[in-house]
Amino acid sequence: MVGKGVPPETLQQIRDRIDLIDVISRSVTLTKTGQNYKGLCPFHSEKSPSFSVSPSRQVFHCFGCGVGGDAFTFLMKREGLGFMEAVQELAKLASVPLILEARGGQDEKAHSRRERYQHIHAVAAEWFHANLTDPERGKTARRYLEQRGMTDETINMFGVGYAPAGWNGLLDKLEKSGVNREEMFQSGLIVKKEERSQEAKVGGQGYDRFRDRIMFPISNHRGQVIAFGGRALTDEQMPKYLNSPETALFAKGHTLYGFDKTREAASRLDRLVLVEGYFDVLALFQAGVQHVAAPLGTALTTDHVQTIRRIVKTVFLFFDGDAAGIRAALRTLDLFLNTGLTVKVMELSPGDDPDTYIRLQGIEALTQLEARAPTLLDFAIQASLKDRKTESIEDRVRCVDEILRILQKTNNPIEKEERIQLVSERLGIRVQTLMDRYPMLRAKPNRAPIRTQDPQPKLATPQRLPKGSPEERDIVILALQGVLSFQHIQQLRSEMFRVPQYRKTIELIFEHVDAEGRIDMESLCADALQDPEFGPVVTQLTLADSHFDDHLSHFQECLATLERQHIQHSLNELISQLRVAEQGDQSDDVQGLMEKINELRGKKAALTTTLPIAKPGEP
Repeated sequence: MVGKGVPPETLQQIRDRIDLIDVISRSVTLTKTGQNYKGLCPFHSEKSPSFSVSPSRQVFHCFGCGVGGDAFTFLMKREGLGFMEAVQELAKLASVPLILEARGGQDEKAHSRRERYQHIHAVAAEWFHANLTDPERGKTARRYLEQRGMTDETINMFGVGYAPAGWNGLLDKLEKSGVNREEMFQSGLIVKKEERSQEAKVGGQGYDRFRDRIMFPISNHRGQVIAFGGRALTDEQMPKYLNSPETALFAKGHTLYGFDKTREAASRLDRLVLVEGYFDVLALFQAGVQHVAAPLGTALTTDHVQTIRRIVKTVFLFFDGDAAGIRAALRTLDLFLNTGLTVKVMELSPGDDPDTYIRLQGIEALTQLEARAPTLLDFAIQASLKDRKTESIEDRVRCVDEILRILQKTNNPIEKEERIQLVSERLGIRVQTLMDRYPMLRAKPNRAPIRTQDPQPKLATPQRLPKGSPEERDIVILALQGVLSFQHIQQLRSEMFRVPQYRKTIELIFEHVDAEGRIDMESLCADALQDPEFGPVVTQLTLADSHFDDHLSHFQECLATLERQHIQHSLNELISQLRVAEQGDQSDDVQGLMEKINELRGKKAALTTTLPIAKPGEP
């Protein structure tokens, strides 16, 4: 299959117009540190920021997992895009028209499949919304939404729609839009019939998954629809909520409903309100709480938490006030503890839910609820204390043990001490007694622990800097970080560098020095990143911390050392050749080699008097 590529000049035009800080800030909270920006790496789990971005060099590098690159690399790795998709995304952002060349490859095939998937969901979203706004077809659905307090503005903002009760309305619409049956089945919007099934009697090869339901488009963080959630119009219709099946582009455990529209407000306010359902998100957003999101009918996952902690530092859990809502909040304890997030619980009375609460009580009551919200740890302890049914010794012991097991999960010793003091006061048990009991509850490690699934995918081994001459490394760092002038760079020769990656970097630097002696770092990094193993070495060197007191003095010392080492290496080779020539009685060769050896010895002697003296042990 013939695909299309992008001319190098177009790629450079995109790089010139794109600010990498803006691109990365859409999914990572960055803080300025010196000349660069730092944040939590989006590619692996970490507590302390090791992800660094250079605005002047337009590159990023994580010193924890070793991933590095430019804006194209970031989108490809962060969002799982192919190269062409990343180019199109950034070209649109930079307002650069794409002039494509013929080119083929697997990357283009994946891009085509993704485009088709997004096209199918865009057609479906438009059709669902049109049904809702249709005077006759959407009458019942609109009346339902009005009863739930939804305004037209909110409905349009979130693209809410309606799936009619028929079996093949969407199927026919997709077919007319040029979508083939296999693509429909892969999207999950059309269900393939099994032979002899009840649905097979309707006729045809498939039927609409969503029928007679309010439809909520589920989007990725770029606002592209990748799935749907459907809510039944009556309590008799089961299930009440139905989501799209998981596909290669949609995973419930990675996606938060509404986050594509609310993440900017959440990042600005540095907090996120987590609710449980679609209508909770819509009701709060409509009331002015625009930093809200919800998981998709499943419990929170580690992937959800990692996504959240890159955007905000504080999370408010706002779940239903019934027993199920309390259990849902408590289940998040293991996920949130020791992540660096401050997690609080906004408590509702039994029978209340966020949707009805905000509509009946208003934004001021919600603000007060947020202000007095206990931390998740305190909420868990309070829930355990409330659950104590009697004052019997057995019940008190069970309650104490349950609370102490909760406290075992936190790594913060101050938190543990304060909570133990609280439990002591509430239960009338001496602190020392609780402290003595605490170690007894520590779980004994199993000899062979069994894990059904790793909470985090295993990372590839980070690309480390090559072992070898520290002088070579430091000169490359100084060059890449713009410390050296054109005159300094002219003093370098690639043959002086023995480590292949450093020599290759120096050669790239020579290729990307302009007429005025400046290094074009963006094009240099673009060339380097074509090699997935070499690219991260360049980004790491570009963003590496330098601890040299005097940069230029350190450069001269390193250069002197490399000069001496290079001369000595050449001398060693010539001396080896001389011995061979002497053994073969090749007098002409011997004479020529002796002249070269003496010449190099003279250069070495001159270096010793004009450049910094070698350290002990150096040739």
